[in-house]
Amino acid sequence: MNRPPSPLTMLLSRRVRRREVIALLGALGSPWSRAAAQTTRPLLLLVSHLPGPSVTFALLRAGLADFGYVDGRNIAIDEHLAKPAELATYLLARKVDVIFATGPQAVRTAVEATRNIPIVALDLETDPVEAGYMRSFARPEGNVTGIFLDQPELAGKWLQYIKQVVPDGASIAALWDPGTGPWQRRAVEQAARQLEVKLQVIEMRPEFDTVFAEVRAERVQGLVFLSSPVVSRYAARWTAFASSAGLPTISMFPEFAHAGGLLAYGPDLNALRRRAAIYVHRILKGQAPAELPIDRPSTYKLMVNITTAAALNITVPALLLQTADEVIE
Repeated sequence: MNRPPSPLTMLLSRRVRRREVIALLGALGSPWSRAAAQTTRPLLLLVSHLPGPSVTFALLRAGLADFGYVDGRNIAIDEHLAKPAELATYLLARKVDVIFATGPQAVRTAVEATRNIPIVALDLETDPVEAGYMRSFARPEGNVTGIFLDQPELAGKWLQYIKQVVPDGASIAALWDPGTGPWQRRAVEQAARQLEVKLQVIEMRPEFDTVFAEVRAERVQGLVFLSSPVVSRYAARWTAFASSAGLPTISMFPEFAHAGGLLAYGPDLNALRRRAAIYVHRILKGQAPAELPIDRPSTYKLMVNITTAAALNITVPALLLQTADEVIE
């Protein structure tokens, strides 16, 4: 006659089964425990439209470390290229807490992919109000916040500075990346009219040699590089061409001047890249992007590369040297 198992036997049996399950989970890498850990770690998605290592992402991570965020420990950080269809699919598959997007194409792709997930933008080229990302700089009232620049003021300064090192009546070319949107082009054209500068706008394209040939054909005496991630990423290639063509140049990016460009004027970009971490931190702590005002830098830095000036046989005006924040020798 079969007797029913005693309560003690049933308990031991349950313990054995529990130990076996725990051992099995350990052998498989404990997916339950991993899933639990993942739900306790916020997921930050970093979006850029250019492949390869990103200085911006590295400095953002450093800024997050200042707040105690360590990837894999108390935050999960993933990187993604700004391809619209792929990004939308990714967002459907993963619970993303915050998106950080750098550059106008990446910001535009993120906005098109979601109007619900908070987006922290570092966009040096776009007018976010005119683009429809937000209602106002003081109170965005949407899912986008972050750091943007005052492009009209910058464009005027670039032309003013380049005019000081080219002959009167000279023609100046502005290289413009259409992927950044129309705002910079309009700003530099308006500044050129006000300053009575002869301006030729030339589009940047992936075919560098074609752009170089067009610049040579225009017979300009100076180059203004409007802001674009393509300029900062390929600074050495742009400055090498300018040097071979004997052209003085100005750009917003410090790496441009260090790579051999004559002038650079713009905000402290490395500080901005780290400062973007403040927005990520505040959102992770519960603040809504709609309530976080846009950050617009108010201090700018002028750099002059006098080694390049000597190579171009250009005498940099003394006043320009005196007002420079950094002189590269």
